[in-house]
Amino acid sequence: RSSGRDDLALQLLESLAKRDALTIPTVEKLALLYASLDDSMRARAHLESLANRHPNLPDLLIKLGWISFNDGDYEKTLSYLAHARDLDPSNGKVHLLFGIACVELNLGVEAVISFEKAVSLEPENAYYNYAMGAAVLHWKEPAEAIPFFEKYLQVLPSDPRGEAALAQARFMNKEYELAGEGFQKVASVPELAPLAHFYLGTIARLDLRQEDAISHL
Repeated sequence: RSSGRDDLALQLLESLAKRDALTIPTVEKLALLYASLDDSMRARAHLESLANRHPNLPDLLIKLGWISFNDGDYEKTLSYLAHARDLDPSNGKVHLLFGIACVELNLGVEAVISFEKAVSLEPENAYYNYAMGAAVLHWKEPAEAIPFFEKYLQVLPSDPRGEAALAQARFMNKEYELAGEGFQKVASVPELAPLAHFYLGTIARLDLRQEDAISHL
């Protein structure tokens, strides 16, 4: 695989599989190889074949959920992850992925509850806080999202995405001056520049600074 020969790797692993000569980790590698080749059906079949003998069933279910998620089958994703959550309720990753699948299905209440559980299990996890902030910003009050983005920035201060998310939450909470300061910090970041200039232009328009607004927009 490191030489770019996924096709040959697949032949070799399939040959071993036919002789029932694969270890559990190698079956997982074969499944992930299938998934990378967009053959999610075979990927899931191989992982599901391990269900009765896998030493860490929640971890196996997470892998199945992730493959289903990448395949766009969000309801199947929730099915796998709900089982994993029942088996290992203290695993924050399960709650995070469950919440992301809920977002894709527009299940806002369930997404917020799931992210909230993930954050409660690992309060210092930057990504859990970001997911919680994004969900709260979309489905609840902007003011409630601000502390989660602040926490994200506290853990990962060099990530401009956190600064942009916090600025957006502050804008939606009508804290225009603080929002503008945040967007100014990320206006030079190529992937965030359009977002930053849009909001900076909008803030300038609200302040009746028409020339600035036109310049940004």
